[in-house]
Amino acid sequence: SGSADTLCMFLYASILAPVGEELLFRGYVLRSLKPFGTRFAVWGSAILFGLFHGNLLQTPYAVLMGLLLGYVTVEYSVFWAILLHMFNNLVLADLLTRLTAQWSEMAFGTLNLVLFGGGALISLVILIRNRGEIRAYRRSEWMDRRCIRCFVTAAGILALTVLMCGNMLLLFM
Repeated sequence: SGSADTLCMFLYASILAPVGEELLFRGYVLRSLKPFGTRFAVWGSAILFGLFHGNLLQTPYAVLMGLLLGYVTVEYSVFWAILLHMFNNLVLADLLTRLTAQWSEMAFGTLNLVLFGGGALISLVILIRNRGEIRAYRRSEWMDRRCIRCFVTAAGILALTVLMCGNMLLLFM
């Protein structure tokens, strides 16, 4: 969500965090949830990934990125998810913030709108064009609805949710 101020923070945000988070959320969490269905595993790991980021700005974006990274891991490998995560942190967060540091707020807002709005529009077009394949993929990947209830009522998940939501609310105090 911004550029790193020190070399250590830059290395952490662009390399160490993507590797560690992908190994944790896609390598461990997703694989641990996979016996309950691939769709459930991707959604569960994405929600936990989003909560892990712990702020109102990053959480929704992190959930969406978690869905993409989970899909990439399931269909290709965690290696590609790590590279995509590194690209996101290095280019979309750090490099973009550095390159636009001297821009006016309006110019920066316009660039964000073009990049993220354009990305959302392109994603929507891709989803619409491939809706038949997506529908077939969804049908091939089962999700036991009882797992959802167990997931959201598990003590660890509830504790993490309360902790991260409390952390998000502290930003307003």
